[in-house]
Amino acid sequence: VEDKPCHNFVHIADGTINNMDINPDGVITNIALDQNGNIYLGGRFTKINNQIHYGIAKIRYDETLDTWNPNLNGFANSITLDKLGHIYIGGTFTSIFGIERNRLAKFKVDGSLDSWNPNANNNINEIVLNSDGEVFICGDFTTIGYQPRNKIAKIKANGLVDNWYPNIEFGIRTIYLDPNDNIYIISEFSSLNGHNRNRIHKYKSNGELDLWSPIVDFVINSIVTDNENNAYVGGTGGMSRYDTHLAKINSNGDFQNWAPIFGGYIYVLAMDNNSNVFVGGDFASTGCEKHKNIVK
Repeated sequence: VEDKPCHNFVHIADGTINNMDINPDGVITNIALDQNGNIYLGGRFTKINNQIHYGIAKIRYDETLDTWNPNLNGFANSITLDKLGHIYIGGTFTSIFGIERNRLAKFKVDGSLDSWNPNANNNINEIVLNSDGEVFICGDFTTIGYQPRNKIAKIKANGLVDNWYPNIEFGIRTIYLDPNDNIYIISEFSSLNGHNRNRIHKYKSNGELDLWSPIVDFVINSIVTDNENNAYVGGTGGMSRYDTHLAKINSNGDFQNWAPIFGGYIYVLAMDNNSNVFVGGDFASTGCEKHKNIVK
C-alpha cells in the first residue's frame, strides 16, 4: 500500500499507513475491535508473525501479538463482540482449546471458552448481534441445536434457538442489522416464503417480514444503512438508470439519484458515524477520478 510492504493486513490512522506488519500466512476475511482498541482477526491463516494461530488472532492495542490462542481446528469466517466484550465467532471449526464446538463459539472477556454452545451442523459464514444480545447467523447449515434451521437462524442470548424461521432454501450471501435491529438478508433468490423479494429482504426487529421491497438486478455483496434509514448496497453488475455497482435506497424502497460510477466491482461497504461511506472492491476509478480498490 503506497509502496509500503503490507502483507494481507494494513493499519491506517488519520489517513496515514501505520508501520504495523503482522505478516499473516493466509487471507484475513474479517476484523473486529473491542472497546480497548484490541484487534481480532479471523480468516484462512495458520501463522501470525511466524507464530502458530489457526484461523484467529488478537493484536493488542500497543500493536503486539497477544498470546491468546484458541487453537481452532478450522477457520473463523466471522467475529463480533457484544457490549460487555464477549467474543462470538462462527466458521468451519469443530473444536476450540481441544473442546468440541461445532462452528459457533463464545469467549468470555478474559478469553476463556464460554459454555454457550448452539451446535451448527455445517459452516457459519456470518454472525451478528442485536441490541439485546441475540445472535443472528447465516451459512450452509440445516440444523442448529438439532432443530431444523435452513441457512439462517436466530439464537437467544442463553444459547437456545429462537422460533424465528424464514426457511430460506437458496444461498444467503450475508445478513446485516441496522441500529434499530431491523434485519436485512442478502441472497441470490427472487422470492421468500411466497413473497416477491429480489436479492434483498428486510425483517422488522420483531421478526415480521417488512413491506420494503426494492427491485435489485445485480448481485449484492455488501450493505450499510445510515441514521435516516437509507440503505446503501454495492456489488457486481449495474442497476437502474441511476446507479452502477453502488446504490442508495430510501426507507420506502425507492432508488435515489446518488452514486458515482465505478469502473469495476464492489465487495465491501462501511459507514462511519458521520454517514460517510467507505467502498472497497476491484475497481480502478470512480467517475473520472482514479481510485484503486478503495475510496471514501
